[in-house]
This record gives sequence, structure tokens and C-alpha cells, in this order.
Amino acid sequence: MLDWTTGRYPAPHAGDGPRWRAVIAGDWGPLWKYTDLLCDEPVGIYGDLLPTLRDNDLRIVNVECVLGDEGQPIPKAGPNLNGSPRAIEALTSVPWDVATLCNNHVLDFGPAGLEATLARL
Repeated sequence: MLDWTTGRYPAPHAGDGPRWRAVIAGDWGPLWKYTDLLCDEPVGIYGDLLPTLRDNDLRIVNVECVLGDEGQPIPKAGPNLNGSPRAIEALTSVPWDVATLCNNHVLDFGPAGLEATLARL
């Protein structure tokens, strides 16, 4: 059972071999009122959480938007999300080992937006 106070999950069949730690974070994006903060204080945005994020063997984050202005917004019911590529320094300051793009905003600005985001990452 997961201990929510420490974030630890004791594996029921843990052996004596090497142990590793992973952190999985969701929905990172330089959007709205967070854009300037992520761009101006790329390390400071994480505050006291940064050492915890860095002190893991594997760090995974979901980039929840297109990074840049390339492409055209696609027609859809929800918002078309694109963030400033200047905030990539905030993304890499953790540093994340894996950045996923498996979300409902990856094609918000069509193939051109996705290609530009991939090139930047």
C-alpha cells in the first residue's frame, strides 16, 4: 500500500538487489499566468520541490501543450494550448529523463505545431 505521507510504495516482493526511485509528474506547461514565472525563474518555479524531483533515478513528465506558435489552431471543443518555448529551461532544470506528449493537446496546432515542439524538445 502506498504511504501518501512519504510517497513510498513498499514492494511486496522486494529482493536484496539494487533499488531505484522514480517520479512521474503530469501536465507541465508554460501557460497563462505561469508563463512569465517559468521563463523568468526557470529553477525557482519549483521551490522546495526541486531537490525532491532531482533526487530520483528516473523522472517522467507530461508536456501538456505545443511549445511555440507554429501551425494553426485546430477546431475542437476545448482550448488549443501552446506555450512559450522560452520556458524549456524550466523543463530541463529538473532534469526530466522522459517527456511524454501523449495527451489531448499534442496536435492543438496541427502537425506543424507538433513538429516544432519535437524539434525543441
